Amino acid sequence: MREEDYPKVFPKEEVRSVKIRPRNLEREIFSVDFEDLKGGREYIIKARVEDVAGNEKRVAVKTPYIRQFENIGRELYEKGVIVMANYYPFYPNPHSWEALEPMAVHPLLGKYDVTDDIVINKHIDWTTGFGINTFIFSWPIHWGSDSVMVLRNIDKIVSVSGNQIHFTFQVEGIDTAIEWNPNVQRDGWKLILKDKSDWEVILTGDTYVNSITKLKPYMRHENYFKLGDRPFIFLFNTARLYGNVEEFYDTLRGTLDNAYIMCNYVDTWAASSTYTKDGSGGWLLKCEESGNCDLIRVAN
Repeated sequence: MREEDYPKVFPKEEVRSVKIRPRNLEREIFSVDFEDLKGGREYIIKARVEDVAGNEKRVAVKTPYIRQFENIGRELYEKGVIVMANYYPFYPNPHSWEALEPMAVHPLLGKYDVTDDIVINKHIDWTTGFGINTFIFSWPIHWGSDSVMVLRNIDKIVSVSGNQIHFTFQVEGIDTAIEWNPNVQRDGWKLILKDKSDWEVILTGDTYVNSITKLKPYMRHENYFKLGDRPFIFLFNTARLYGNVEEFYDTLRGTLDNAYIMCNYVDTWAASSTYTKDGSGGWLLKCEESGNCDLIRVAN
C-alpha cells in the first residue's frame, strides 16, 4: 500500500518504553501493562537484557492483531439487527487486480491479498466497528477449479475472523451453469426450466460447474448466518429463470438443509453506467443501443 495512506489505515502511535530493574534473584518474572492502545494493528514488543558482565540479549515478538473499534456489529446482531455487506474473496487469486483496471477507486490497503492476516483483521475491524455483522461471500459456482480456490480463501477468512462476524454466501453463475446445458429451452434472455435435468449440474457438478453441496459444511459452522434454524443463502441473477422454478427451489432447499433462499429479481445496477470509471457502462450500453436488452428492461 502507499505510504501516504498509512495514517488512514494504521493509527499513529508513539513507541512506549519501560525499564525494569531486577532484584538480584536467580529467576524473576516481570509483567507490564500498556493501556490505552489505539489498536488497528499488530504490535512488536522488544526486550533487551544485560547482565553485570555486560552480556546482552535482544528478543522481539509480535502480538496478535488488536482491534481499533468496538464490535458494534456483534451488539446489533445480539439485538436481532442484521446488517450485511457483500464481500468478494477473489483477490489477487484467482481474480487478478489488473483485470479490474481501470478502477474507479483504489482500496486503502492497496491491491490486497484476501488471505493476508492483517487484511482480514483490518476488514473485520472496520466492518464490525461500523455496525456490519454479516459478510455475504460471493462464490461463483461456474468457475471450475477457481471456485475451489475461492472456497480456500473463504476458509482462511473464516478461520482468522473467529467469532467476530457471521457469514453466508451469494452464489453467482446459477443462470450461467443452466445456460450451458444445450437442452434448456430459451426465450431470448429467459431460461425456461422444465424438470431436474435442466439444473442437475448445479447439484452434481462437472468440470466447469461446482456442486452447490460444497456449501453444506459451511452452513453447519457456528458463525454461519441463519434465520431461525434455517441456513440463509442468496442466489444471484435468478431473474432469468422461468417455468418450473417452484420445483427448482424446492430441490435446492432439500439439498441444502432446508435453506432459506433469497434471490434478486431486479439488478438495480443493470440500467446504470456509473460503475465504470469512464461512465461507459461497458457492454450494457451496447446492449441498450441494440434495442433488444431484457436485462435493461427488467431493471427499469
